[in-house]
Amino acid sequence: MNLFREELVEVFLGGFMHDCGLWMEPFNLPEGHEVKGAKLISETREVERFAPALAKIVLFHSDIVRLARKHGLVKITDSPDDPTRMNFRREFYDQHDDAAEAAELYSGNAHADVLSTADLRKVLPVALAEYYISHTRDVYTKSEVEVINDLSQHVRGGAFQRYMVVLCNSRVEVVAPRRALVRLEGHLSVMVEKGKDSRRAVRLEVDGFDAGSLHHGRDRNSPHLITLFLARRDGSREKAEYVNPRDGALWDRAAGIDSRMYIAGGRHKNNLSCKVTGFMGEEVYARVLGEYEQEFERRN
Repeated sequence: MNLFREELVEVFLGGFMHDCGLWMEPFNLPEGHEVKGAKLISETREVERFAPALAKIVLFHSDIVRLARKHGLVKITDSPDDPTRMNFRREFYDQHDDAAEAAELYSGNAHADVLSTADLRKVLPVALAEYYISHTRDVYTKSEVEVINDLSQHVRGGAFQRYMVVLCNSRVEVVAPRRALVRLEGHLSVMVEKGKDSRRAVRLEVDGFDAGSLHHGRDRNSPHLITLFLARRDGSREKAEYVNPRDGALWDRAAGIDSRMYIAGGRHKNNLSCKVTGFMGEEVYARVLGEYEQEFERRN
């Protein structure tokens, strides 16, 4: 709990100080306000003792896209022993090991510091909040759904994905962007064959079913989901039977209770709830749901 409280304090301070580089000379910053802010913080040695990640938060807070896509970060300090010449630089690598290997090459008048997992836990929420708040409440004035959709395009696993899952589930009505994996709870009405030429509606419990999201917009039917896995009463889990996207039974939830089905989540919010659990990679999404996405777009 002490560690948890300390990390929250650093995140809070990072949120308060993230733009401190703009406080004194907002229009005269050739090195960028992130570098200027990191310099200001580094001038107070006491800060490094109780908030060691604060300069890193300030330095990296404007880089949410690269933070999402790159899992190895390096903070470069030039002339660390000369306050009059000291400068900061950022480097991004695909993986943490790549960053560590690159950092070993620095010596002499430059010091390389690879950001740790603990550092990322503090940098990411501030960078994510900076982007989210500025786009929903500042000059952009986008809707929350639009901003979450924009951010979700950059998910490539790692810590950013975990933060995005939390952000998606933090709304009163969960936002499930394209490629999101969604856990369902509740029930739906589905059509089953009653006789040779007739069908009847039955109630299907979908607790524990997993679906993939094709799209989440501002329409009342979002999110638009395709079920992929079924949950049985004994706790087992199995794949839903494949249904061709051109088959109207898929879109009418009439292909059978063991089959894939389309769910307009917003239309059933009174009896159905969902929770984002993760994201598919682009390649997996294209293979599993690409043809459904094309048909959905054609129908809309």
